Amino acid sequence: MGYKEVLPIWWSMFWRMITINFISNVILRIISAILEDKLGHADLTPILEDIIGSLIIIPIGFWALKEAIDKHGLQRPRESE
Repeated sequence: MGYKEVLPIWWSMFWRMITINFISNVILRIISAILEDKLGHADLTPILEDIIGSLIIIPIGFWALKEAIDKHGLQRPRESE
């Protein structure tokens, strides 16, 4: 498989990851700003954002990869007999 076949698959996965990650980060920052305002713990906000953001990106990556594979019709390689 060469670059001509791999690049569309990579791009399909990449733009999905970037888009969903951006949206989830905006939502996460809004929620953390509200919690920071209510609880008054500004020192914990960056740590919690990093932890929650890291946990969110993992399923987003799996989802984006699955969607890219499905879109491009990739299948498992057949095992040789």
